[in-house]
Amino acid sequence: MAAEGHNVDATLLAVGRDHGHYFVRKTFGKPTYCHHCCDKIWGMLTQGYACEVCNFICHDKCKKTVVSFCSGVALQLIKNPVAHTWSEPSHIKRRFCCVCRKKTDDSVAVECEVCEYYVHVDCHDLAVSDCKEAATYVSNLDK
Repeated sequence: MAAEGHNVDATLLAVGRDHGHYFVRKTFGKPTYCHHCCDKIWGMLTQGYACEVCNFICHDKCKKTVVSFCSGVALQLIKNPVAHTWSEPSHIKRRFCCVCRKKTDDSVAVECEVCEYYVHVDCHDLAVSDCKEAATYVSNLDK
């Protein structure tokens, strides 16, 4: 699932800094929303960043505070996976599905009550049991 030209092992080296994301600066040709703060990304040139592995999009200002792990790398880091604690299905505003990366505004979604992982009900079966707050990870330093 690594981006073309990049192997996952190289991406693992950046886990501590960018939570495994391989961010590249990007100019978006249409209205785009930050997957971290959910605000619109706008500007003339290189408005934000996109992860080449999982397509996570964020503002320059949000890049330093991103807490979600790259979905293409996180599975390799989980030492003891723990299931999510799902909320009741509801309409969750101003969030993005962690599976398909589309907004949750227009359809029913659930969220993990522990790690704030959001998924559409239709994407629920594709979500992995990796509650990031409860799971333990392999340290970069152990490799």
